[in-house]
Amino acid sequence: MALDDLQGPDIEEAGGTGVLPLSKVTAGATVRLPVWPAARVGQAVWISCQFAGSDASSLRVRSGAPLTKGELQNGYALGFIGPEYFEGCSPGARLQIRPSVSVDGKGMERTALAFPALEWLIQ
Repeated sequence: MALDDLQGPDIEEAGGTGVLPLSKVTAGATVRLPVWPAARVGQAVWISCQFAGSDASSLRVRSGAPLTKGELQNGYALGFIGPEYFEGCSPGARLQIRPSVSVDGKGMERTALAFPALEWLIQ
């Protein structure tokens, strides 16, 4: 599978833009990873996020949970960033989302296919 075939993640509260208003994440944020060519129920999915240039550790939004039938039918693997992750965040910060999927049947992150990482400007 070529990287050109893969779509990067989206944050529902960003409304399809590259800007994420803090006012929209008071209850957290939903990360959506569009399903990939040849997606199958049971494939392990990892999603992590981190503020760019930050010393803060990355947050595991999804830790290898298998793709569900419902997610496959809806067209998205999902993850959730709790509201506490945004506490102390200032406008101008950049949030990076990095997903990966096990497409080799091993279910291991070290052999997973890395999807394009994307970034949102916090406003």
